[in-house]
Amino acid sequence: MRVGLNLLHLIPGKLGGLETYAVNLLDDLRRTSGLEIFILCATKYAGNFAPWARDFTVVPLDVAVDSTPRRILHEQLFLAREVRRLRLDVLHSSGYTAPVSVPCRKVMTVHDLNYLEIPDLIRRSHGELRYRLIRWLGPRSMRAADQLITVSAHVGRRAQALCGIAAERIHPILNHPAADMRAIVAEPPPAAAALQAEPFLLYVASWYPHKNHATLFAALSALQARTGRTPRLVLAGLHLKNDEQRGELQAQLGAAGLTDRTHVVAAHLSVAQLAWLYREARCFVFPSRFEGFGIPILEAMSAGTPVLCADRMPMTEVAGGATRLFDPEDVAQLSALIGACWDDEAELARLAAAGRARYEELCAEARRVPQRLEAVYRAALAS
Repeated sequence: MRVGLNLLHLIPGKLGGLETYAVNLLDDLRRTSGLEIFILCATKYAGNFAPWARDFTVVPLDVAVDSTPRRILHEQLFLAREVRRLRLDVLHSSGYTAPVSVPCRKVMTVHDLNYLEIPDLIRRSHGELRYRLIRWLGPRSMRAADQLITVSAHVGRRAQALCGIAAERIHPILNHPAADMRAIVAEPPPAAAALQAEPFLLYVASWYPHKNHATLFAALSALQARTGRTPRLVLAGLHLKNDEQRGELQAQLGAAGLTDRTHVVAAHLSVAQLAWLYREARCFVFPSRFEGFGIPILEAMSAGTPVLCADRMPMTEVAGGATRLFDPEDVAQLSALIGACWDDEAELARLAAAGRARYEELCAEARRVPQRLEAVYRAALAS
């Protein structure tokens, strides 16, 4: 079977989880048999696929990949020509759009439906034109696909509900577990000595409204008012883009009375520095309202760090019963949960062990992904 991977959307170092997914996909396909793989990518970034060039055929295409509208236009109008030339049986696309009409069977990976579920954020973050293109083409791409892969069962259910995709065409294959933060040689981040002065509560997330920092701040403020003390809070991964966002953060911390109890770690951390934070944290909290998956949950679990997690799908699907859950809209509930767990050594030890076991369970599941991918391609070919 000749399978093409549509990776025209891939801009190394800029796509986060989508790039991680693509790398894992390529590594998984190395462990399949009976498949001839073609990587369709932008000429500008073809060199980034050198690690897989011995096993697969890299097909560089002259595409203005840094312009989302132009890349999508090329994908819709001209990719069919390459599919025909390469005599592909299946084309697998893993961005937010895919060609609606190509002369082969189509598989698409759906990571989330953020452009439908949190549209205002996508407008502000990526611009109106990109938002409108993806909102229009995303559902059409999914409906045109012969088979869909979703990174969680929850995303699959949302594709059914919001886009009318038939359940039998959806194949949930959970994202690969994050790197094992317990096995990585850790490196202290800047100001590590100050962080070690007392136990700290960790949250790793970008500075977007749906990441729900405000509820966490309010919960810690309420805990301080109720008990006279609150854990030291460490924030990582904020990626503050401008003075306005930095001002928002400081204003919210000031209003909650947490300025002196919060440490903001440098925006860009290495994996080794992130591993240090997870392993040093007494507890990890994840109050996000919306995720496609929730990789930081697994990062914390792999480190053996107890996790308190928002009771929202797909986070609860990822956590698999190995965390303490809370309503991300309920300040009092989160405040009480942090207060109850912080000094409970037995509960923290139980959560750490349960989280590590869940991580290892998902690692075992990931080893079956190559066979499941091949099964999806064969289902597409037979459809």
